[in-house]
Amino acid sequence: MHHNGKVLLVERSKPPWQGRWSLPGGHVEWGETLRDAAVREVLEETGLTIAILRLVDTIDVINRDEGRAVRSHYALTVFLGRLISGLLQPGSDAAAVMWADPATLPELPLLPGTREAVERALA
Repeated sequence: MHHNGKVLLVERSKPPWQGRWSLPGGHVEWGETLRDAAVREVLEETGLTIAILRLVDTIDVINRDEGRAVRSHYALTVFLGRLISGLLQPGSDAAAVMWADPATLPELPLLPGTREAVERALA
């Protein structure tokens, strides 16, 4: 999601990603479409209502332990959205939310795949 040249980011409040910034998102509920889940998660985490414009990409984030065993595997479906309404405020599992200038992303502690997803969305 971007607005006025900035990207919507959420600071995670729960382990294992606590203190890291990412695009809004979360679990898909049973019977929910990916698009509906994205709209719901943005609302829950940021207070903003959005409309999905297009699919950007699907990114695998695979976390491994020191022995290279898989600890977790997330499949992230990234959409580009536009703002409809709402007041930006953290909710559910967000410690903070912000509109970030894409040029500042290298300065932030980001979740794996976030920077790449933003670059693809804005290309």
